[in-house]
Amino acid sequence: MNLFLGFSVFIGCFSLILSFFMMLIGIELFSSQLCCMVEWDIFSLGGVLIKACFLFDQLSILYGGVVMLISGVVFIYSSVYLAGDVNFRRFILLVILFVGSMFLMIFSPNLISILLGWDGLGLVSYCLVIYYQNVKSNSAGMITILSNRVGDLAILISISWLLNFGDWNFIYFSYLVEDKFVLLVFGLVMIAAMTKSAQVPFSAWLPAAMAAPTPVSSLVHSSTLVTAGVYLMIRFSSFLEMNLVLLTVGILTLFMSGLGANFEMDLSKVIALSTLSQLGFMMLGVSIGMSELAYFHMVTHALFKSLLFLCAGIYIHSNFNSQNVMLLGGLGKMSPVVSLFFMVSSLSLCGFPFLGGFYSKDLLLLMFLPISLNFVFLFMVMTGVFFTICYSVRLVLWSYFSGFKGKSFLGMGENLVMLVPMSFLFIMAVSGGSIFSWVFITPSILYMIGNLGLVMLLALCLLPFLVYQKMFLGNGMFSGVLLEKWFSLMWGLSILTSWMFIPLLGSSIKTLKSIDQGWLELLGSQGVYGNFMFVVGLFENFIFKGLSGLMLLFMIMVLFLILII
Repeated sequence: MNLFLGFSVFIGCFSLILSFFMMLIGIELFSSQLCCMVEWDIFSLGGVLIKACFLFDQLSILYGGVVMLISGVVFIYSSVYLAGDVNFRRFILLVILFVGSMFLMIFSPNLISILLGWDGLGLVSYCLVIYYQNVKSNSAGMITILSNRVGDLAILISISWLLNFGDWNFIYFSYLVEDKFVLLVFGLVMIAAMTKSAQVPFSAWLPAAMAAPTPVSSLVHSSTLVTAGVYLMIRFSSFLEMNLVLLTVGILTLFMSGLGANFEMDLSKVIALSTLSQLGFMMLGVSIGMSELAYFHMVTHALFKSLLFLCAGIYIHSNFNSQNVMLLGGLGKMSPVVSLFFMVSSLSLCGFPFLGGFYSKDLLLLMFLPISLNFVFLFMVMTGVFFTICYSVRLVLWSYFSGFKGKSFLGMGENLVMLVPMSFLFIMAVSGGSIFSWVFITPSILYMIGNLGLVMLLALCLLPFLVYQKMFLGNGMFSGVLLEKWFSLMWGLSILTSWMFIPLLGSSIKTLKSIDQGWLELLGSQGVYGNFMFVVGLFENFIFKGLSGLMLLFMIMVLFLILII
């Protein structure tokens, strides 16, 4: 155990150093607009050349640096958070496999190699979700892997369809945009991205996957697994100008998850629903043709959201694994450093001026406003953005300004080994947006952001009164129990998803008994083998009866030959 604890810290430190250089190279590639493509001819089979292809450009290297930064922090954080766990060795190996699968997907311009990384993400995430081996974890893992199988099937169909074009590298598709068959491939890839990024109607698996350990949630549900679909859509952005289907899905996801987070009392699920809300916001950016700004928001969101998950993990771990927000209180006095990290991350999530989320989120919202859409879409987007501020302020009020409650008397015990790597994420959550803004946007746009930032600041000041009314007075606008339950269940999607898979799982038992253990035993390979052995047994008994049996067999053979002649 001690060996793997040291190994985890070593891998974490190495990842942090490597992430620094990868980010510098990515920023340099953005300014120089250079890229490098490496092809490795593995072997030739029947005239078909099997090759591995890797694309090193500004998108892949910068995002790879962000993934390495968060994974390095998670490795060091886990050496303390899971120090007493008996399966810590398995956890570290699974996280290494997960990061490797993510890198295979990031640096691949080929759909087949992307499928390998895509399937690796789904399989390893299932193993991480069921890490605690209880009923809740197993159910969450089953919903997660079955929902992601839909996207895997879509990618498999698109790979088979690309045989018509002779290559699986999608970087050449921009020359074939007018071909309707290539648009079919894009539609399949869009379905795959929706399942992996938990867009409506595939949203139920993301809050359920919070059954995984907190370091897994920080890595998987902030910067890797859930953003893999957004990253894939950015890679296919050459097909996009204005996609109304993707725009509708993104707006519905943004509004639904933001509304549900205001009625959720589980700390980890509130943060998961906020991730889902931001994923809908990124899909909105991709759908209106602002893929570069969506990528910018994806990078900054990964930085402050992973820090938010890690802070929540310390609170949960120190409160006897209780995730109920109502049992938290007075945390600012118990853990001042972690509370500072948590509040700054929440403000960055809200788009507070001059923090990381301000430069990406507010700019993306500003680019959306001039688009000529109906009033319903505009209302849902603005309301979804305000919901983000509302549940963030609600979470801060419950955690820091509601007084001590029972278990919150327990000392937090801020560990220096956990705080030092978290401080790197804190610095990036504060200054990352400002640093990357010089790469993605020009300073002339920043003056326009100021007015929108002022609006967000006013909303941040006004919405706490609504939150206070909902929390402490109990007579808010949505005080009905059934209505609150409906909103917290994401408009019934979690129930619908469970009911959809239960008959499928129940039919597998009937299929096993009626087919595999039924007539297939008699007519399949097992039945043929049994019948053959029965006939062989008859011949053995007949031959070993003695001389009379041999003579009778000889006479039968002679008679058979005579009849033939």
